[in-house]
Amino acid sequence: MKKSILPILILLSLFCSFSCTSKPVPIPGDSAKVIRNIYVEYMNIANTYLKLEEYKSAAEYYKLAMQNRKLYWACYYKLALCYVYSSDWINAEPMYQAMLKRDPENSTLKASLAYIYSMNGRVGKAVKIYQELLASQPDNESFLENYLIITLSDKRYFKKYRTSVDEAYSKMNETYPENSQLKKITEKYKELAGIKDEEIEDVDDSEESEDLENAENTDGSETSDNSELESSKASE
Repeated sequence: MKKSILPILILLSLFCSFSCTSKPVPIPGDSAKVIRNIYVEYMNIANTYLKLEEYKSAAEYYKLAMQNRKLYWACYYKLALCYVYSSDWINAEPMYQAMLKRDPENSTLKASLAYIYSMNGRVGKAVKIYQELLASQPDNESFLENYLIITLSDKRYFKKYRTSVDEAYSKMNETYPENSQLKKITEKYKELAGIKDEEIEDVDDSEESEDLENAENTDGSETSDNSELESSKASE
């Protein structure tokens, strides 16, 4: 009930503010200003729902506000956040791809897309992005943590990227000994390090085989492992 009352009250106050002021002579451009303010109110309603963690309702109002081209990209970003916070990875992925295309050097967008890829089961793509990020920011705690969690979630990726995983683990252990995920990372690292390479099949890099693997992986184990990515939830 509260959800339905909130936008009505906000919009009602907006319309009253315009209707209660008598203007004997129309002012040029006034109607356009009213319309523009309506879209601003849509965005304000969406922002309120976002703070309340009502992501579905927030998404609906961001879509309405996006009809105003001046508000489009600001609302586009917030809409993408709604999809991430509600674990709607399918809708979130193309939106972050589009934003990264507009701003290809944005490390926050890159990290968010890598996180989304991992949650969509596209581990190979996530690993490559984190490698790029660590190449430019080798001491970034969040990047190190998430790179290790992803590569350690599958023994085949551990084998394929063993050298870089060893380097990342060493840096993480030395630089961030108080990291909240380090204990779990260390346990998984030691477990995989004890497996002989010949006992691990190689990763097939082709997109087709990766998609096939995802389709067959119905037990949700990979998603469960990746759910420990606590620190990489897309930030506003």
